[in-house]
Amino acid sequence: MEKKIPKIKTTRLSQKKFEQMSPFEMKNTLKDLAAHHTNKSTHAMLDAGRGNPNWVAAIPREAFFTPGTFGIAECRRTMSYSQ
Repeated sequence: MEKKIPKIKTTRLSQKKFEQMSPFEMKNTLKDLAAHHTNKSTHAMLDAGRGNPNWVAAIPREAFFTPGTFGIAECRRTMSYSQ
């Protein structure tokens, strides 16, 4: 049983405005549209936001760079360039 989702009707003028927006302006506009829609509906809007900045997440960052540091250490161990 498939539930039909109503399409958002836009005019050509509003589409042209979307083309001129930055990604952040578009995000805010779409967020406002969704918030307006949830006022009329029983569905809640999930706003996940952007989360924590990358520089806060030190442990995942270390895990991401570990293979690279290992590779550099192995390269230096096995090869030496004469200068």
